[in-house]
Amino acid sequence: MTKTFFTILIAAVILSLQAVARGEIIFSDSDTMSIVDTEGHQGQSAEVTVLMANPSLPVAGISHRIGYDETLLEIDTVVCIDRGCNLETAYLDLAEPGVIWVVAISRESNLIPMNSGPVIILSFKVGSSAPDTVTAVEFENQAFYNNAWSDSTGLDLIIPVLVNGSITISSQTDIESDPVLPDMYAMSQNYPNPFNNKTMISFDLSFPENIELTVYDLIGREVAILYAGRAEAGRTVVNWDGRSSSGDGLPSGIYFYRLTAAEGETITRRMTLLK
Repeated sequence: MTKTFFTILIAAVILSLQAVARGEIIFSDSDTMSIVDTEGHQGQSAEVTVLMANPSLPVAGISHRIGYDETLLEIDTVVCIDRGCNLETAYLDLAEPGVIWVVAISRESNLIPMNSGPVIILSFKVGSSAPDTVTAVEFENQAFYNNAWSDSTGLDLIIPVLVNGSITISSQTDIESDPVLPDMYAMSQNYPNPFNNKTMISFDLSFPENIELTVYDLIGREVAILYAGRAEAGRTVVNWDGRSSSGDGLPSGIYFYRLTAAEGETITRRMTLLK
């Protein structure tokens, strides 16, 4: 997808949210979007969970701008989770330094139902030279509709309560784990990346466990399951040829691969397919 086309798509969705303002603008005190505080260590990944609580209505569209300190953090992946994947069309803009802009809309048949829980996972790489500090991850407003939802009618614009979060950066002081067997599990960045016709993904387990290694496209649709079943302790290496589970060649672009353990814990990374 070219940058120009991407910009047009973003503009179209934002204009649709602006058009919603012809209905009612509702400043809700019961619906919330929250960024959960987390911890991170220099040179390692820190995953930030974004929670949605929408007890008053099903949600048909969202627009959120989330800011972070780009001198300390580098955004790695942005993926939907649970109800957040109900939104079928998502656009992700990372062009502005220190800002993640997520825009997603859906058809009426696939709204985010009324509930509460995680909808987005942001994975950051903490700078290896970052000091021990607390750095904000917070919603930013250029205009009122930049952090807003649309309802199922497409007429009303809902402004939820926004709860900012942070990442506490500190030195890794834990006793070093066995170099072969991690404390629980770990997953490497695929190699090579970007790749053309083949890439390699490896993961490490400290004990035998049922896991699933899945590839998703940029809007969160599952395109391939690379591994599903019991994996032994130690390192497992999986090769991927850039094809879907049905054997179809996938187009160039950004993809996400997620390792999910039986206990529900996940690790997500981003990779780029070039043809």
